[in-house]
Amino acid sequence: MRGAHGTLRRSGRRAGALVLAVALLSGCGISGTEPIEAGGPGAIPVPTGPPWMLVFLESAEGALIPVYRERPPKGRITRPDQPMDEALQALFEGPTPMERDTGLRTALPRLPGAGPTGAARVDQRIAVKLPFRIASLSDTAVWQTICTAVYAVDPTGWTEVMLSGIDGTTVPTMCDAEVDSRRSGQRPELSSMGPGELGRWADDPDRQTVPPG
Repeated sequence: MRGAHGTLRRSGRRAGALVLAVALLSGCGISGTEPIEAGGPGAIPVPTGPPWMLVFLESAEGALIPVYRERPPKGRITRPDQPMDEALQALFEGPTPMERDTGLRTALPRLPGAGPTGAARVDQRIAVKLPFRIASLSDTAVWQTICTAVYAVDPTGWTEVMLSGIDGTTVPTMCDAEVDSRRSGQRPELSSMGPGELGRWADDPDRQTVPPG
């Protein structure tokens, strides 16, 4: 995504998925632009910031799908991480009835009122604290969380994200909006380091290829 009405990168094979996203957006009362034809890369304008937020769900075919949600009516944003907290909470509450009717689902455990226990910036990165083992999440669930977190606060999508659970922290990773959750070997490595230490490891030009732990 870029700008006030950012652009989300995607390939031609995702055109059908984005048609669905545009339909859901239009159902919220916003006019979506015409999707490009399948067969080549492209971008689609999407609203960013108040009063909208973006969450990533899963299609019946296993692809990541960006879905636009209206922010909860909690007044104005009073702190930098508030949009990220709201987007992650919405993600962990699962698809809405309308989203389920269109075939969308989630690979995350449903935790209404008890989703991520904290999300914050750590050395120019995003750290999301989760109340369970990261290893227990599927690849799709990991990418849903990473992509939802980054696009909540960074419309360019380039900020790296670390997920911290009771079993460790993932290495800093950017959202890959083109990720195919049916492929193996895509999820970030898990380390016993904390977010701050792991961030310093990632910034070290002489670091090992794989983080300790």
